[in-house]
Amino acid sequence: MFLQNAGKNTGHMNLQTQECRNMDAGVSDITGDNCKSWYDNYPGSCTEPLYKTDDFDAADLCCVCGGG
Repeated sequence: MFLQNAGKNTGHMNLQTQECRNMDAGVSDITGDNCKSWYDNYPGSCTEPLYKTDDFDAADLCCVCGGG
């Protein structure tokens, strides 16, 4: 049963053909960092709620965090 479902997932990965772009132009977290200056190098901090602002959420804006 598991083997039948596994075959369905292989085609899904080919759907992402466009390059992801960070969408943080002009906004940064509370420390002044943006995707390129911090999150691209430290993706483990992507979901840290302390650094979010009303305009900046790394999980939504940075490719390395699953956004973009």
